[in-house]
Amino acid sequence: FKLTEDAGVGMHSSAAGYKITVINDERIATLEETPATLKSFIHQRSRWNRGYFQILFSGIWTKLPTLKQQLLSLYVILQPIIYHFSLIGFVILPILTLNSDIPFWLTMYSFLPLYFLITHMLLMLVGLFEFKRSYQVSSSFVIYILLVIVYFPYQMVLAYSSLRAAVQLLLKDNRWEKTEHHNYHRLLNYTKQIQ
Repeated sequence: FKLTEDAGVGMHSSAAGYKITVINDERIATLEETPATLKSFIHQRSRWNRGYFQILFSGIWTKLPTLKQQLLSLYVILQPIIYHFSLIGFVILPILTLNSDIPFWLTMYSFLPLYFLITHMLLMLVGLFEFKRSYQVSSSFVIYILLVIVYFPYQMVLAYSSLRAAVQLLLKDNRWEKTEHHNYHRLLNYTKQIQ
């Protein structure tokens, strides 16, 4: 009944003592297409976040064999919330501190969420570089500039999806919102194979 069944199966298997290993090989990787519309993307992310919330509240992560596994699992299932509170903090805290009579050090401390977000954006840029290199995707340098431009709006969409998931969970709305795909990546891959 979990909306992120892959994460649920992994957690239950690990808690039962099975060793879980992830293999990443570019030669046999499958392509995942981003949903075709913003609405569909929000539905997909809301569904995933509800699934993470379900795993969090089920407590299965507390049954993992080691404290390290428990903390890593907790971090993974809380990651959407962590980033989204950082984004909210980045917007609200500096405004509050710059419009208040508080010490300089506290004002600088209020920008801490921004530092985490910038670090995350830099890691995404490195990840994009590695993805392009591993899968031999050619594109111009403009793609990196676009990633920087859309990073904060993208985080806002993710924050909205997380909030939407929390509301759905509180309302016990457990329906599966189907993600709309057009399979463009399969058509592109098929065209490359023919050529």
